[in-house]
Amino acid sequence: MVVALGVTGCAFPALPPLDEDAPPADASDDGQVAQDATDAAHDAPSCVDTTCSDGVLQVCVGNEVQSVETCRLGCFSNARCNYVDPSNGLGTQLEGSAGLSAIAIPAASTIDTDTGVVRSSGGQVIAVATETIAQSGGPTLRVLMAKSFVLESIQIRGSLPVAFVAMDDVVVQGIIDASADVGVAGPGAVDCAGNGRGGHPAQGSWTTARAGHLSEQYAWSSGGGGGGGFGTIGAQGGAGGSGGTLQGGAGGVTSGTSTLIPLRGGCGGGGVNSGNVDVGNGGRAGGAVQIVSGKGEIVLRGVSPDLGGVHVGGSGGRGCGNVGGNNNPPAGAGCGPGGGGSGGGILLEAASVRFETGAVLLAAGGGGGGSGGCGTLHGQDASSSGALASGGSCPAEAWGTPAPGGAGAGTAASQVGATASYWLGGSGGGGSGRLRINTGDGTYVGGSNLVSRGVLSTGSVTTR
Repeated sequence: MVVALGVTGCAFPALPPLDEDAPPADASDDGQVAQDATDAAHDAPSCVDTTCSDGVLQVCVGNEVQSVETCRLGCFSNARCNYVDPSNGLGTQLEGSAGLSAIAIPAASTIDTDTGVVRSSGGQVIAVATETIAQSGGPTLRVLMAKSFVLESIQIRGSLPVAFVAMDDVVVQGIIDASADVGVAGPGAVDCAGNGRGGHPAQGSWTTARAGHLSEQYAWSSGGGGGGGFGTIGAQGGAGGSGGTLQGGAGGVTSGTSTLIPLRGGCGGGGVNSGNVDVGNGGRAGGAVQIVSGKGEIVLRGVSPDLGGVHVGGSGGRGCGNVGGNNNPPAGAGCGPGGGGSGGGILLEAASVRFETGAVLLAAGGGGGGSGGCGTLHGQDASSSGALASGGSCPAEAWGTPAPGGAGAGTAASQVGATASYWLGGSGGGGSGRLRINTGDGTYVGGSNLVSRGVLSTGSVTTR
């Protein structure tokens, strides 16, 4: 007997067609897919908190890495890098510079440190954040601020020393000129009365010219003025008068500090007229410049064939012709040759300082004024080329040998003015200024490229 069983109301699902080439299913496939997703999530640039560790700062915004920065001076905390704590109380200005724009000051621009106005060669005002701060024991300081600076050839004038302060890099690719000129001291030069200024010579007098030596009857006799001192002493003025009995002025002593705290320039040379009143014959002193990069680098480079750097040299002393005419000249009409002004101060502070070919730091003294009748006896101003300033001199004359002034100091001592055989002694050369470089490790890069004139010292920055 055959029994048939029927099933109604139920159906099996249709099976897919058999793919004979497909591999058999593996339960591990699902696990691999999950692992791939985990790896992809791990590799994505995301973060929760800004961190600074092992000298690397990773900034997080919206759970994504916004930037990664190498801290040149290490980590301050888990949220930011260390940066320079600048000398002369510029910490607040440095912090404020981080939120400013980058500034480029083009060639042939001028800066007035008294007003803070920056002008291009065409006279247009260049907007730069600026303020002044008081220094303990030193002149008020003019501060210019930007996120970063590119500085080309700039003429700086005024009475205040100047500081360029930036959180990021500062590049100097021209000459920043804060030197002294004839009759005008560099910005930040100080009075130095009794402390670094060149001495005046002993009181001079009119005397009757020796027979056959001058067609005029009267000639002025005195010693020469002493050169101003700062990083090195100024030079002694040469003696004058018959037999060299009238002493020249003493050279100015060293003054200020090697750290350039406070920031200041140098000291002027001595020189008076016949009434023993200073009439400005002494050379003027160079000014002072500070450059700060908070967490970047200071780079000094020459833009071939030009030089790049800072020039704070002193000016030359005024020379003096000693001819008084045939009538007895009035009191106060004479003139003693002036000593050269000293160089000023340059302070660089950054995590790193680098000198490229053509870099210069120049704080040389001016040459001393000479005596004679040739009319070209003024001492030379310190040069932006790095050449040393010579003292004023005249060629040998029929009535006697003129007394030249001494050369200004560069890295060696300045020269003493020559002693006169009869009338006016030559003046002493100005001493050199001070150069200071502070970096993260107390060293700098590219020293073989640097031409320096001045007393150079180094140190390590403090951080904040």
